[in-house]
Amino acid sequence: MARTSKFIEFIKDKSDRAYIKANSIVTDNNESLQDVLNSQKLYMMSGSKVCNPGGANSVVVHTWSEIQNLFNTEYGFTPSRQDVLGVVFTNGDGNANGVHLNGATWLGTTLYATLNSATSNNLRVNYAYFYNN
Repeated sequence: MARTSKFIEFIKDKSDRAYIKANSIVTDNNESLQDVLNSQKLYMMSGSKVCNPGGANSVVVHTWSEIQNLFNTEYGFTPSRQDVLGVVFTNGDGNANGVHLNGATWLGTTLYATLNSATSNNLRVNYAYFYNN
């Protein structure tokens, strides 16, 4: 929970709109909001992968261990919670396969891209994963 200090700083932008400076807001532990925000690290991993749905209306993109390895290789840490992983999928080549990617779903430790229709053709899935450590 945040509370304001008695020394609130207001900043005006070029349009004369006033904003509260983040370091003038402190938490109940007397930490500035800016320090709390700076301590949060959001990591992002993106890429592209050709997958084969095999006639289904969903396709495996990655397993949890594959995603952990991606972050470990790039950032040197292993994510511990798949329930806080943000996922974005897009069709990377709509000319090759015109299906729409509706979203993502976990089945156990396997992450699937869900499709609007079944297809047997290869599908390029562009992915972006977000993890707050």
